Amino acid sequence: MSNHTVHVDFPGRILFIGFGASARACCLSSCGISHCTGAYLVVTAEDRGIEEAQKYGVKFLKERLTRENYRRVLNPLLGRGDFLVNVSVEVSASRW
Repeated sequence: MSNHTVHVDFPGRILFIGFGASARACCLSSCGISHCTGAYLVVTAEDRGIEEAQKYGVKFLKERLTRENYRRVLNPLLGRGDFLVNVSVEVSASRW
């Protein structure tokens, strides 16, 4: 258990699209958000960071998101009250 100050009690899941340095820094550090184990999810087209994700209990799905598949991929991962963070370099959130 870390000794950080909890600023927000967020009961939902947080899904990151992309898992580069920015996503890893947010996801794997204590950001002052109280959450349950397994609340973080990652969807990325690359294997980079998979060992870190597994070490911290982050669900990791390697799948490239496209205009044709994003609903099929994301719908089962997101629900009411969940939060999507697009930190990818090649996926535009404006299309959704």
